[in-house]
Amino acid sequence: MITTGPLTGTPAPTSGRVEIGGVAAQSFPEMYSHSGIGGWLGPELKYAGYDAIIIQGKAPSHSYILIDNQTVSIKDASYLWGMGTYDCQQELKKIHGEDTRSLVIGPAGENLSRIAVLMSENANAAGQGGFGGVAGSKNLKAICIRGTGSIKIARSGELLSLRSRVTKKPSQNPAVRQGPFEFFGHTIENIPWEKYFVACSHSCDRFCMPAFKNIPRSSRPGLHSNEIGCIGNMSVGWQHSDTWEGKPVVEWPLWSVDLERGTEVIELLNQYGINQYEVLGGMVPWITMAAHEGLF
Repeated sequence: MITTGPLTGTPAPTSGRVEIGGVAAQSFPEMYSHSGIGGWLGPELKYAGYDAIIIQGKAPSHSYILIDNQTVSIKDASYLWGMGTYDCQQELKKIHGEDTRSLVIGPAGENLSRIAVLMSENANAAGQGGFGGVAGSKNLKAICIRGTGSIKIARSGELLSLRSRVTKKPSQNPAVRQGPFEFFGHTIENIPWEKYFVACSHSCDRFCMPAFKNIPRSSRPGLHSNEIGCIGNMSVGWQHSDTWEGKPVVEWPLWSVDLERGTEVIELLNQYGINQYEVLGGMVPWITMAAHEGLF
């Protein structure tokens, strides 16, 4: 189930987020769970004329759902199967128009990983629950939405007045900001790439996610761009942790502060469609602590 709220698609602050719910593959035993996702998918669904999507059963072959306003169809996704989340979204935009929004899975979901996510935009994920694997089990590669309608607000002036009361009033454009990058007590000065601060979803006024452009890749040629939010900060520079089980501060040998490599870790996790929390907040600390205790 992919559900919006009564304010989705309006200027109400932070109303652009969507909830995805169902029997979750990530939990053991499997049980009902849900996960939130940002981006612009929810408003697009509302502008197409719908409040929710309920998906039942399994397609006989690799497929994706196309919602073009009041026309809903199931399309062949055999040529999309195997693509990463970024590549798949770009391909769907080429086919159905730049103004479409998509929710997709990557190779992790296709291979039924229990920590696979559903991705939208550059860094918005329904991260918890393993719903990418659930979609993969249904042969569902993507849901592509195009909505050109609108939502009528009963008292639009009152809504905008309420929004202005809770919205931050920045002294400068909050989306463009130079200067150092600060995280977990670390500060990186003189970053050579363009840095922006972006909102995670439609109607949000927080602009809390730093985004960088034209970062050189470490493992292969080319440049990439990425946003850093939530758990992603851990990938860009893990040097120390807090005390663990009463022992002295643990050295983290996997990464020193390295924004270039860290952003690539985020890019790869997103492209494959893997839950960053499980890797960066679960697997990496477990492996590092186990190595520290001499278990390997």
